[in-house]
Amino acid sequence: MLSLTQQESNIYIQHRLTIAGSTHAIFDKSALQEIFRRCHGTPRLTNILCDRSLLATYIENSHIVTLKMVKEASKEIHFSQKELKKHFLHHIGA
Repeated sequence: MLSLTQQESNIYIQHRLTIAGSTHAIFDKSALQEIFRRCHGTPRLTNILCDRSLLATYIENSHIVTLKMVKEASKEIHFSQKELKKHFLHHIGA
């Protein structure tokens, strides 16, 4: 599967939130940029990081996902650049 662009990733995230019943944007711009930077537009990884980021937002009793929350969530699920590259290469069969 091809990776999404930054714009497509943002649209994808908002679409998933709309399906879940959201009526407004939940991720701020810097959070969306960080998700794209860490997930490289891979929908499965984007879903995982968004889920953890939303949990961090809930725990902090907030309504907006910030850059800080995405970074914290990323640490929890060990989204290092090295691990992402390994995951990506495994799935493309390289």
